[in-house]
Amino acid sequence: KHTGGRRRDASNLLGWGRNTLTRKIKELGTSYSKAEDE
Repeated sequence: KHTGGRRRDASNLLGWGRNTLTRKIKELGTSYSKAEDE
């Protein structure tokens, strides 16, 4: 919610790379909308 679904902003907030965040999302089975990544 804090980043409005933007993975780029979320990964920066966590101190991770965007690909790391994407991998973690897949590992946890959490769904997201691709459009929210823009």
